[in-house]
Amino acid sequence: ETYLESHFLAATLIAERDSLEEGLNYLQGVTITSTEGEKRRLVTQAELQLLYKQTEAAVASYTLALESAPKDKDILYARAMVYEKLDRIDLLESDLLRVLQFYPDNSTALNALGYTLADRTDRYDEALQYIEKALKQHPDDAAILDSMGWVLYKMGRYNESLPYLNRANSLREDGEIAAHYGELLWVSGDEEKAREVWAKAKEFAPDHEILVRTLKRFLP
Repeated sequence: ETYLESHFLAATLIAERDSLEEGLNYLQGVTITSTEGEKRRLVTQAELQLLYKQTEAAVASYTLALESAPKDKDILYARAMVYEKLDRIDLLESDLLRVLQFYPDNSTALNALGYTLADRTDRYDEALQYIEKALKQHPDDAAILDSMGWVLYKMGRYNESLPYLNRANSLREDGEIAAHYGELLWVSGDEEKAREVWAKAKEFAPDHEILVRTLKRFLP
């Protein structure tokens, strides 16, 4: 029952112990007799490639996996997140819209698309619509609350943004949420509170990319 899972885990361990090439070689040597198994092999391959920052290769692996499962929302979402790393927001949007075509109420895709449009483009009205739809489904989800607060912040609606980011920050210790909340506080004039939020975040997420980048902008 755990034949494939055991082999896929072994490939991951071999890659960590020896090298990515050794792990991928082991993975390719696993005997698989089903389309589903081959799809899972390709997903594991992509995940390994991402661990070693081989983003283009990971996209190729996810693309091959989608050939046998074009409506697989998890693979589409995973590939979309890789496109974000490659700064291909157009392709990220395409994949997330495909997820929403097949699963219109998928809150993960709704939130990811809304947040990305808010963070990486100026299409704030569209972003807000996606995030609002996700938030109706999960009103206490920290990630979605953060997205709502962030898009309102980007729209200059600071007073409306504050309760969302405050709530998100109270629900989850997360470097990105803390970065957003602190930035809102800072531009709203509460620099002391912003410093407190960021100082706490540095304790639990000192190397978080977005937090580090935010601190460099406001506390050079």
